[in-house]
Order: sequence, then C-alpha cells, then structure tokens
Amino acid sequence: MQPPAQEPAAAPWSDPNLEAWLAKAGSDPSTLDPLPGDVSPRRYARLADGRGGSAIVAAYPADILPVLERFVASTTLLAGAGVRVPRILAVESQRGWVLQEDLGRETLYDWRERSWSELSPWLDAAAQTVAT
Repeated sequence: MQPPAQEPAAAPWSDPNLEAWLAKAGSDPSTLDPLPGDVSPRRYARLADGRGGSAIVAAYPADILPVLERFVASTTLLAGAGVRVPRILAVESQRGWVLQEDLGRETLYDWRERSWSELSPWLDAAAQTVAT
C-alpha cells in the first residue's frame, strides 16, 4: 500500500511581503514567472529585471529552512574558492526566500541531444575550472 500523495507546498508568489522584499531588493515583483519545480519542496520563479536580465527567486518552505542556511553557506564557500556559482543577490532567511543570479534558461540536461563538438567547449571550460 502506498502512502497518500502529498500536495506540494504552496508557492508564495502572491504574498505581499514577498512583493515588498523584492521591491526593496530593486526588483519588480510584477514580472514573476513561476518555474517548474524539482524533486524538492522548494519553489522557483524567474524575475525579469526590466533591463533584459533576470534573477531567480527560490522559496523554501518552513520545514526545510535549515537547507536554506546550508545553501547560503555552501554557495559562499564555493564562490570564495573560485567556483562559478550563481551569485546570491538577497536573502530573507526568516521567510525562506533567496534572490539569486539567473544563469539562463537552459541547462546541460537541455543540451543532451547536442553533438559532442557542440558540448565539448563547455565541458572543457568546466574541467579547466575544476583543475585550477
């Protein structure tokens, strides 16, 4: 017998506190575009900045707030060691919100059907980063 499926945590995209926090961080909260989730209870949205750029808002539900603290600590540690990670632009740890750099709409997974010659410059650059 399988346990009942749990509903995913509601995303806070209509929370006026989130809108105020984003505005304080210099972003226009009216441009939030919810993104598909991953296997965690975190929720994500892309935030257009009005200048052609974007950022990612991550929302951590209350039951995994310690994960947010570890994310911030590990991101800081990796960036300090020269590993290219998305910059954290703002954090509201009490509410579980992170505003971070958006590295683009595609991932290597999205490129899985591309040829080796298309992928190799990216993978070579990643290997060079690890080697230094």
